[in-house]
Amino acid sequence: MPSSSISSAFWCHVNPLIIFGFESRWGHQKYYMTFGFIIVIYDEPQKQIDACVRSVRNVYPDKQIILISDGGPDIVVPDGCRFIRGEHLKELRFGGAWVHRLCEVGLTLNTDKVIKIDPDTRVVRPFREMPDADYFGELMGNNKIGVNIIRGGCKGYSSRVLRQAFVEKWFLDSVFVNNDIFSYKKRGRSNALSEDQATAWGFFKHGVSFTCWPEIMNENFNIPRFATKHRVFEPS
Repeated sequence: MPSSSISSAFWCHVNPLIIFGFESRWGHQKYYMTFGFIIVIYDEPQKQIDACVRSVRNVYPDKQIILISDGGPDIVVPDGCRFIRGEHLKELRFGGAWVHRLCEVGLTLNTDKVIKIDPDTRVVRPFREMPDADYFGELMGNNKIGVNIIRGGCKGYSSRVLRQAFVEKWFLDSVFVNNDIFSYKKRGRSNALSEDQATAWGFFKHGVSFTCWPEIMNENFNIPRFATKHRVFEPS
């Protein structure tokens, strides 16, 4: 049994759903699984970033957190976070380079799973279960690209799929460059890359399955059965 001093992992059941912290009634094999968090920021206020990090720390005080700046202004890096200052890539002219960078940075966590959250996401309680899947979150349809997507806010990836996507350069494919089906309007700009749509297309093309994560809420509602909420904005 691994040392109990390693607090960034849980005993989990090998099942379609991994159940954290519970003994199996069926005697399934268990294994030691780790995960960490990535938060990508751009021009969010400092208090928004701090509140997001604090929500993770309140629930998971020992988890790794990496902040990636997508070319935004200087910030005060919250204690205990690793900070990566990147160039601004979330535009169609750079294709899927934003997602490619996420894959690369996610691998540096050296964990089994990588959880990506937005700065306006709040973690409100521990995850009770996590899909044993390569790509998981709130699943929804998207007619623009013709495949289902996993909504941003909070989503998870296996390190296995991030490694394959990075090594094989899935998201550096020219199909993503200046392709309007991967665009969305953000703060008056129409040339922003939709991370959700680009990731969905790249994974779908390479046969990656998408799995619903029932604990994720990508709206700002206080519903106990959800471990997260989204679109939470700190007062200015």
